[in-house]
This record gives sequence, structure tokens and C-alpha cells, in this order.
Amino acid sequence: MATDEKKRRKISIDFDNDTEILLDSHKRGLNGASYSTMINDLVRSMYGLRPQVKKALSDAVESLFEKTLQERPDFGSMYEGERNAVLLQCDNIYQFLNDGISLNNADTPNIHMIKVDLQNAYALLPSDWIRIEWDNEKNSNFVGVIETKNSAKFGGIPHFYFTSKKEIYHLSETEENAILERCITEYPLFREILAKRVPLIKENGKIKNFKEYDAAPLPGFFSIPEDGTQSTFPFGAKIVRQYDE
Repeated sequence: MATDEKKRRKISIDFDNDTEILLDSHKRGLNGASYSTMINDLVRSMYGLRPQVKKALSDAVESLFEKTLQERPDFGSMYEGERNAVLLQCDNIYQFLNDGISLNNADTPNIHMIKVDLQNAYALLPSDWIRIEWDNEKNSNFVGVIETKNSAKFGGIPHFYFTSKKEIYHLSETEENAILERCITEYPLFREILAKRVPLIKENGKIKNFKEYDAAPLPGFFSIPEDGTQSTFPFGAKIVRQYDE
């Protein structure tokens, strides 16, 4: 009789919604591996680490944390959101490897959030973001935010948000320009910011004025991510989908 087969015992596990989504996403990359296979692999890989392996992983995570901590993107930017996500993941892994000891001693700013009801979802957004009239909230399931690159250099440019019936990356250039005009209505100083934009100048396939372009203000359109995804949530901004049970 074969003795290689491992003994198994069935147990029940309650998954958080975001954990289940992460498992499903990873499952697709493993050609449909079962939850039990993935969890067994994870436990075998991460629990019972040899001291030298644990130290090597811990040192690598701490090094990345310190390097990322030195980065100083614009306050409130999507780039800062990505930086904070990396810091959080590093700290979570470090705590796992070091019995709960945290790398993060900095105070986390307290950001007041508002709830915006959508058609089949709701959004949680910082209360100091400026609302722009676009599609009606009750007919929308997406939220866009306008963030200006190099904001700090130009005195701190606020974020603007709007609700949309269609995904933000489907907006046409005409629609984006119309939304920017509405930003001016809500925040007249934004007209001066737009006037300082620098268009790219290309010659023979090369950019001639990249330095000037890179230093100028540049409004960008971003989509607020959904809760439970692997996306970064800048300042906790996210969309929570609601499904009929």
C-alpha cells in the first residue's frame, strides 16, 4: 500500500471578502489550483522558517521600507498612495516575521471621509476633495479624481472628483476638457494652473522640452479603485460595490 499520500483533515475557514478576491486572482494564475492547495503551500512556505531565512527576508523588507520612506512625492498624490501601500505591505510582512514588531513609528494622519451613494455602490472619499457636477450619482457607478502633478510646487492644488456612468478611461478628450472647465467654476484659481501647462514638443521622434514639461503642472484623470482589489487606495478613497443578496 502506498504511504506517500499525506493525511488530510477537512476544516472550515471563513474568508474575508478581500482575501477571497486575492485567492481567486492567484488561483487563475495557477490554472485553477484549489483553495486548500494554495493555503497549504502558503503555510509550508511562511511558517516554521529557519532563522537565517527569516533574518534575510526581514532585512530585505526593512531595507525596502527605509528606501521607500525617503521618497517624498506630492502630498495627497496618487504617487503618495502607491508609496503608502508599499510601506504598509512591508510593515505587515515585517510584523509577521518579527512577532508583531512594527517598522512604522510615524503617526498616521486622520483623514475625514464622506460617503457618496452611487447606483449600485458607494464611494468613500476625503471630505476636502472638491465635487464637480458631471453625471448624476444615482445613475453612476464610477468615480473619477483629477490630480495635478507637481501640485506642491504650485502651492498645493486641490483634488477634484466627479461621478460617471462610464469608466474613467473611456472619457473622450472633449469630455475631459469639459470637466476641467467645471473645475474652474468650483475653484477659479485652477484657470491659472491650466495656463501654466507646457505641451510636449517633438522633433524627429524626440522630445525637445522634456525638462520644462516635467516641471509644469499636469492635471491627470484617475479612477477610484474598488474595495477588495489589489489596487492602491489613495487616502483610503475607494468604491464599495453593493450586490443583491
